[in-house]
Amino acid sequence: MTTLSAVVPGSRPRVFCAALWLAVAAFLFFAVFAPMGNLPSDTEYSVETAKSLYFKHSLAIEKNNHFWAVNLTRNGTYHSRYGLGYAVSFLPQVALADLVSRASGVRFDYALRFFLSFTNTIYAAIIALLFFLLFLRLGYGARESAVAVVLICCGSILLPYSKIIHAEVPSTACLVLLLVLIARNTRLDFSGGAALGAVASALYLLKIGNAPLCLIVASYAAYCLFAKRATPEGALAFALMAGLPLAALMALNHHCYGSAFNFGYGEEQRQFGTPLHIGLAGLLLSPSKSVFVFSPLLVIAAASLRPLFRSHRTVAVFVATIVLTDLLFYARWHDWSGGWGWGPRLVVPAMIVGHVPLIVFVHNLGARLTKRAVLAAVLLVAFWINLLGALVWYQQIYYFHKDFATVSHSHIAIASQIFWHKLTGRPEVYNCADFCVDCTTPSYHRYWDNLAKGNNVDFSGFATYRGFATMWTGMAMNFGMKWVVAIPLLLLGAAVACGRRALRLCGDT
Repeated sequence: MTTLSAVVPGSRPRVFCAALWLAVAAFLFFAVFAPMGNLPSDTEYSVETAKSLYFKHSLAIEKNNHFWAVNLTRNGTYHSRYGLGYAVSFLPQVALADLVSRASGVRFDYALRFFLSFTNTIYAAIIALLFFLLFLRLGYGARESAVAVVLICCGSILLPYSKIIHAEVPSTACLVLLLVLIARNTRLDFSGGAALGAVASALYLLKIGNAPLCLIVASYAAYCLFAKRATPEGALAFALMAGLPLAALMALNHHCYGSAFNFGYGEEQRQFGTPLHIGLAGLLLSPSKSVFVFSPLLVIAAASLRPLFRSHRTVAVFVATIVLTDLLFYARWHDWSGGWGWGPRLVVPAMIVGHVPLIVFVHNLGARLTKRAVLAAVLLVAFWINLLGALVWYQQIYYFHKDFATVSHSHIAIASQIFWHKLTGRPEVYNCADFCVDCTTPSYHRYWDNLAKGNNVDFSGFATYRGFATMWTGMAMNFGMKWVVAIPLLLLGAAVACGRRALRLCGDT
């Protein structure tokens, strides 16, 4: 294996340039699938909080028919129940939209939706870059590291979640950064302790459900202490970076709700009543929620975990720990499936991190035709499944979804039918018989009532439901901008060009 320290003099700048080209290629690739301002309902609360912080310097948001799931504080205001850190992460988009709106006269809400659309595009590109740095740090060659990153970008659930704007994607970036720090054999000196503490605080501020993952970060800090690889300054830096934001958050909880441990989720904080075997069976075996269905490359990655353990024990242990912790934690939650999401949304960080051992398979690939054929076949299936998630807006699927155990009415089967209808230009009006689901008993009446027209379901009024659920098809169909459909082709071509440039630079090392 080619390590950065073993390459010839002058090769470090080439690897650095290759990393930058790869990150740009990833951004351009994911930008092909950017949504036209469509936000999950949970995320809208965080964006509304960011707007309130920016314009009113307050966490309070207004309760109305759209923002009804809010928490009443002790001082009579309403707050979002979702992570404060996640709301703060949208402040740059709000500020940029305000600046553009003032300078150009474009409506603020249009500008904001545009910039929000690329939120996870940026995070996904950062994750791709971090994976590349991780594989290099593990001692693998630059070219094979780049190939593994391409496989993850195209064949994992990262592809559809590059456009589905939830807190799971920035949480994943934090976890991959943690693995980079572990692979660097980071000492717990001042800078190392501060970096680990920042990862821990970012995780729980983004989403309090990341608390078990924060314990994994703390366990690595404890490992450094017991291994005598920590300095007093490093331990103090970790404690301050991880502890002070938590103390401030708990003080805010007490001020707003009268309890330091009330993070705004109410009763959901304690609803872990699903039997473990049922939740795990759903997350591992369900046709509509299995992690292996939505990221088939995980099968190869799981088979490669043992050899990764032999060569890089610490990293392999933490990869396995992250995956198992996330699975076991959410398998017990009352909504283990992740609600209305593409695949098992809540364990998306575990699913993406679980691809780390894939680098071992790529490294050992060689010229073996059998292994190459297996990889190509699995990648083809994985790319198709995740392409469906990127082009068919997942909320459409739930109007025709029967249950999590039925193969014929699984998410993939329904999404494939909707994809074919979109590809052939069929109007976005479906009869209830199209997907053999009883239209009289919908799961969410408040959504269904807006769409039901007799025995038909009409999605034509939804901006991202007209055609493929991307910004480019949405602009072409809703605003008559037919020329816009050339943009994804140009983006894809530019992504391929940047990727080839990165691979050439990798080959030179």
